[in-house]
Amino acid sequence: MRTLNYVVSTHAAEELEDDNLSILDLESIILTGQITERQRDAQTRESKVVISGATLGDNTA
Repeated sequence: MRTLNYVVSTHAAEELEDDNLSILDLESIILTGQITERQRDAQTRESKVVISGATLGDNTA
């Protein structure tokens, strides 16, 4: 994240937009946040995490 070596999928970008968040907010949430929940997708069996952290506006997301 700190080296900007990541890709945000179109789906993820759309979800961010729906929540009025920017890519910079996403970076801040990941860098300041903590994992609050671990999940496994029922269809794909992929692992996922829920992260809570601060946005650039200092709002918790």
